[in-house]
Amino acid sequence: MDALYLKSQGIAHKDICRMVEMTKPTLVSYLKTYCEGGLERLKELNFYRPKSALEDYDTLLADHFG
Repeated sequence: MDALYLKSQGIAHKDICRMVEMTKPTLVSYLKTYCEGGLERLKELNFYRPKSALEDYDTLLADHFG
């Protein structure tokens, strides 16, 4: 949100990155996401979550150890 505010004030990308401690590619990605979907889209958490090989056995393991 700080980055969006600074951008609205006309601050240069390099200065925004320094102030909020983020890389320029991350800032550009955030700004693009905001332009595409507003604040609601920006608040979504979309990161890679690998699936555990044990996930298929979670019920079995819970029964065994629980």
